[in-house]
Amino acid sequence: MAQSILIVDDEKEIVSMLYCYFSKLGYTVYTATAGNAALKEVEKN
Repeated sequence: MAQSILIVDDEKEIVSMLYCYFSKLGYTVYTATAGNAALKEVEKN
């Protein structure tokens, strides 16, 4: 099973760049651009 990571930043370009980087390393990547969305991702996953 792949390791997972949650990326949270309010700049979509940074989130996108980090998503691509960690995906290529084999991580399951979850993203959010706000604190409340990040908390929902944590609860969901």
